[in-house]
Amino acid sequence: MRLIKAQASDGDQLSQFLKSTKLPGLIDISIDREKDFFQHYKLLSDDYVTFTLVDDNDQPKAMATLVFKEAMIEGKKQLIGYATDLRVSPTREAILNWAEKMLPAMIEERDKRHCDYIFSAVAKSYTQIYNAFIRPKSNKRSLPRYYLYRKFKVINIHGILPLAKKPIDTLHIAPAKIQDLASINDYIQSKLKERPFHFCVPSIEEILKLWPNMSIENFILAKDYEHNIVGVTNIWDPSEVQKMRPSNFSKRALTLQETLRFLRLFGWTRPIVSKDQALNMKQLNFTYVNNPDIFQALLYYCYKHASAKKYLSYLHFKGELDTLPMRSMIASSVPFGLYCIVAPGDHVANFLKPSFETPPLNFDIAYV
Repeated sequence: MRLIKAQASDGDQLSQFLKSTKLPGLIDISIDREKDFFQHYKLLSDDYVTFTLVDDNDQPKAMATLVFKEAMIEGKKQLIGYATDLRVSPTREAILNWAEKMLPAMIEERDKRHCDYIFSAVAKSYTQIYNAFIRPKSNKRSLPRYYLYRKFKVINIHGILPLAKKPIDTLHIAPAKIQDLASINDYIQSKLKERPFHFCVPSIEEILKLWPNMSIENFILAKDYEHNIVGVTNIWDPSEVQKMRPSNFSKRALTLQETLRFLRLFGWTRPIVSKDQALNMKQLNFTYVNNPDIFQALLYYCYKHASAKKYLSYLHFKGELDTLPMRSMIASSVPFGLYCIVAPGDHVANFLKPSFETPPLNFDIAYV
């Protein structure tokens, strides 16, 4: 097997391989990038490289992409790598070759850019990744290791219980307008300064240009009585870039699906999948708030004003109080770990050992 760097012309082949590999969990998911395989990475950065492990017939057997973004670590701007779309065929040969070749290639790309850290988000249910990298059976192999930085969950809001208590009503919550651009940029940057480690966020103007079907109205603002921004989030349909299609439902997932279908008769919930069998999801990204009450008010507003067929998904880091959903919301969750890939001989930096009170980095569901 050979490890190669993918070119733009490989997009269709990579799209087929990505679609054929399932992300196992309560619901097995395949990713469909029928328009442009590489567009997902372009949302995050213009600096990325995709590796493919191919067999003797030049057929993909494993793949991974490294996206490089600027970040601020304890007041210093650095380049950070993010490994995503880690996929491997369920064969012993593919898993062994990937572990031996893919990770060292990642470290080489990291060093080429004078980048100190590579992160990767791995679903707890993705056992192939865990077995190959995170929990190697042998410690004798001189391979990079995965260091757990933070645990998080993908939270899915499927409905709201009847007669539920509404969130605080002292805020003015509404879609942003063009005249809010400068204020949104200033607010986000002020919130980022509170985090010792964060990815640099492009201006709202850049996001509007880069993200497909994105408008200023996708940003939802919470303002106080003095018209100051005290919270912001962005509601966006990821099917503009990729569709997530369920291929198999576990017993628990089937029970959830049937329960949601039944409760939908009363107008309490929204379905998991649409008629074309793609997830009925809208994402919340670029979320920054002053306190948990403001977040819950934004979440409530976004759910109520989203399409009647769409549920909401967002990331919640363990220990972060600001992004807990309301107790009256009908929700499910998928556990993940955010890991730093540490090469042999690298020391574990202090910022990777956060205390319970340390706020997490600004990591959005669009990355996952």
